[in-house]
Amino acid sequence: MSERRLDYVFQELFGASIFKTLTNARLDHAYKALQTGQVSVKELSFRLGYKHASSFSRAFYLRFGVYPSQVGSR
Repeated sequence: MSERRLDYVFQELFGASIFKTLTNARLDHAYKALQTGQVSVKELSFRLGYKHASSFSRAFYLRFGVYPSQVGSR
């Protein structure tokens, strides 16, 4: 099965692409990690594979409607 076909079938079954599903899972993990307050936004963004903390913050905001820096203070 080609990569393109796999992504198509996955999206038909689960309603989102493989990439989007993995990204959402990473962001969900990040939210939980930030709630503990034991890791900085910058460190977490690099652990999750983002080259820039600003890219992580933007993706996080689009997913949850709040910035990562706001999670620990809630």
